[in-house]
Amino acid sequence: MSHPGETVLSSLPILPSLEARLNIFRSAFSHPSSFENFVGLTAGSLLSVKNPTVADSIRAANLTQYKHFSAFYRFFHRALWEPDLIGWIFLSVLFNEFLDNGAETILVIDDTFHPRIGRKVFGAGFQHDPLLPMANKQQVNWGNCWVVLTVLLPVPGARWPVAIPVLSRLFIPEKRAAKLGVAFQTKPQLAAAMLADLTTRYSYQRFLVLVDQGYTNKTLLRELPKKVTLLGRIPLNAALYDEPKPRKPGQLGRSRKWGMRQDSCSHRAQNETWDVLAVDAGDKEAPTRSQSFTAQWKGCTDGRLCRVVLVERDNSRKTLIPYFSTDPDRSPTEILSNLMKRWSIELMFHEVKEELGVDGVQVWCEDSVRRLFPMRLLSYGLLWWDYWADGADPDTVPPAHRPWYRHKKTICFADLLRRARLPILLPDFYIDLDGNEVASKIPPQTVAWIKAVC
Repeated sequence: MSHPGETVLSSLPILPSLEARLNIFRSAFSHPSSFENFVGLTAGSLLSVKNPTVADSIRAANLTQYKHFSAFYRFFHRALWEPDLIGWIFLSVLFNEFLDNGAETILVIDDTFHPRIGRKVFGAGFQHDPLLPMANKQQVNWGNCWVVLTVLLPVPGARWPVAIPVLSRLFIPEKRAAKLGVAFQTKPQLAAAMLADLTTRYSYQRFLVLVDQGYTNKTLLRELPKKVTLLGRIPLNAALYDEPKPRKPGQLGRSRKWGMRQDSCSHRAQNETWDVLAVDAGDKEAPTRSQSFTAQWKGCTDGRLCRVVLVERDNSRKTLIPYFSTDPDRSPTEILSNLMKRWSIELMFHEVKEELGVDGVQVWCEDSVRRLFPMRLLSYGLLWWDYWADGADPDTVPPAHRPWYRHKKTICFADLLRRARLPILLPDFYIDLDGNEVASKIPPQTVAWIKAVC
């Protein structure tokens, strides 16, 4: 006996390959109707052209012919489902199909800000918004901030490794958390909690975590598992120490945890020799001046020996940037090449905002706020998964009709979104009531407009 959702799902405007992949998440929902709403809203978010709201997603997929508008809004603030469970299912799929269980998996952790309107939006507060113009010296805006953990995949045809979002946590400012009566957690604490859950589930796996300077602190490094290597940036004035000398026979007192203080990075830049390394930067190699040495940094409270790489940027100020790795055996070229890949998460944030319109979605209650953003992130990873699982053939991606942009040869998320939209918006035929194939007659002006918009 078929369940009542089969008729609804079979008539949704979504590619068959995407529908088959969404079926993997069926176990994350306690009721068939919740899964139907999940599939319908996912299809609507992919089909809504530059219209990010939930209502536009419902209209784009024509979901009102099955249910009332309110049923899909209740899916976010009343239905029983957890975004983390969907993330764990998605991560298991990535490990089974694309990731090598014996190789090292690269993770990237960072946060992104989303402006909101309304004082009742759950978790919203005045926070740093890096996208504001520099004329606004404080760069403070009202909105939500999310800490996201992503997995890097070397998708064929893409210029950079693709950051596939898996887990996310809502950051609530301290004053706002006190008013809401919830426990305050800093961004590094949220990142550490996600990383701890991940390493507990995959205790056999080795991970390489890429972070920026905001996450290279004691919170994240205090309980870093042995199979996890962290690459990040440390302060220029960081206090660095030599490895302590071994105890002499019969020496009294406890062993030293820290060795002798080393010269500062600024002093090293003036007195030490520089090496020129060829760092992999996407499709080319960038020559980089650097110095490499091992040292103890008190940000790592366990006193472990780290590899520090001091880089001089090729600009007028010759800016000095010290990077570090918790694994002292890694080469400077490997450290800098891996840190270049951290740009993938910034690219993912940009594409989610521009193509899926996350910034324009206005929900305010707690469950809706905590669920809508992870669901949009899933749509991003879903298209990359579908493209790679189908063979990663660039010929299956419709070309963009952009006369000013003809030199692009790699695949981006906008291409995959066009790949999912055009077969539905511009079908070659449709099925009439008698089950016959009838050629669709769409005016050429409409076809040109849809191709230009998509």
